[in-house]
Amino acid sequence: MEQPKTRMDRFRDWWEKKQLHFRRKQSIWYFLWMIEIVLFYSLLIGLNFFISTDPVYHTIKEGHIFQFNDVQYELVSYEMDPKAGKLLLELGNPSLETSLIEARKWDVSVEYQNGQKDRSTVSVYSGENDYTVLAISHLSKEWDALRVTLSFMQAGESTEQKLVFSKDDLKVEKVQIPTQQMVEKEAIQYNINQREKAISQCEKVIEKAQQKVKELLQTIEKLSKDLAYQTEKQQTETHGQIEQLEGMIREHTQQQEEQQLQKEEYQHQIEKLKEKEKSIEK
Repeated sequence: MEQPKTRMDRFRDWWEKKQLHFRRKQSIWYFLWMIEIVLFYSLLIGLNFFISTDPVYHTIKEGHIFQFNDVQYELVSYEMDPKAGKLLLELGNPSLETSLIEARKWDVSVEYQNGQKDRSTVSVYSGENDYTVLAISHLSKEWDALRVTLSFMQAGESTEQKLVFSKDDLKVEKVQIPTQQMVEKEAIQYNINQREKAISQCEKVIEKAQQKVKELLQTIEKLSKDLAYQTEKQQTETHGQIEQLEGMIREHTQQQEEQQLQKEEYQHQIEKLKEKEKSIEK
């Protein structure tokens, strides 16, 4: 004979039914939520919200530094005239050390996005301290983006860098193909500008060192005045502090002298470069 259920048994049965009902409703909600997510993202993909058929390119900025193994070049400037199919690239070696490298044999290739087959030609001009101008002509006149690959051989290895130009943010101007004399003068002026920047940096270092020496001397003066009111042990410690500060003053003074000598060397180099520039004009 079946035993009558206790109150606890009835409560457990009721709780199990509620849990089962809740799980069924939860499964339905999860299912509806998944359908909503799938439809939502399908709509975004259909509207091309995430995927673009053409990548977005941006034109390289002037002043960009390229690293070719252990050699750096700065994109000093560029000129491009898409209608004339011309591009002029000016590359400067920012190093203040005189380059002993012979004129490089540059390899230049051009690729287009939505353009014709490349038939470009390149003329290379060089000047002081490996300053280089690449004049590219006969470019395709119809394209959305253009990529120029620059490479050369160094120590038996080829090294390359890529420059991208987009019509969306391109600086368009008429291109004038330079003469060798023009490039030589531009190269000298670039090297003068680099040394003027270095001189400005030297002056900042000198000024900072002078200010530090001034502060240290003030600290020493204050410590010296306190000596009369100190015990013998305190005086010994204070003299030790003063010696350390005097050592720091010698270091900053030496730094000033070194920077002053470097500044004078750069000034002398600028004078020689100006003399060379005058000789080119003759």
